[in-house]
Amino acid sequence: SGQLEKMADDDVNARLWALDPRRHVDRASYSDPSMPEFPGAALVSHVAARSAQAGAVIGTFVWAPISWLRGGRKLALFSAVMPRVAATWMLGGGLAGAGGLVAMAVVNKSPSKVPLHVAGVDDRAYRISKNPKVEKLNDFATAGGVGFPMTGRG
Repeated sequence: SGQLEKMADDDVNARLWALDPRRHVDRASYSDPSMPEFPGAALVSHVAARSAQAGAVIGTFVWAPISWLRGGRKLALFSAVMPRVAATWMLGGGLAGAGGLVAMAVVNKSPSKVPLHVAGVDDRAYRISKNPKVEKLNDFATAGGVGFPMTGRG
């Protein structure tokens, strides 16, 4: 029983190490020298950005109108309520996404579902870095996600 617990702890630590933003890879060991130097950071920031984008959309188009109606429509929806709610949900979405990725690394026992091991994280970080559409979408969405909340009274 003690040996099984130690093996389970080792698996969890290995998955968490794969996601560690400080984990540095030797680019010389990869065929492409443009491999991200810190693949854990690349993957976690990508997931956080995607989750923040989803949170901003949900906050803007779902929760802001509900909040506005529950508040008695006293504040202007587009200039006051939407920016504040979108900013809150954007921040919450980013934190939830990054936290969810770490939680999956802790509880995931099936590597076939989510490859949260060193080779899987490195591969995903490499594919993210080689996709210019993803990079451009992240840049524009982040700029919009940061700029939109600043337009209101928040």
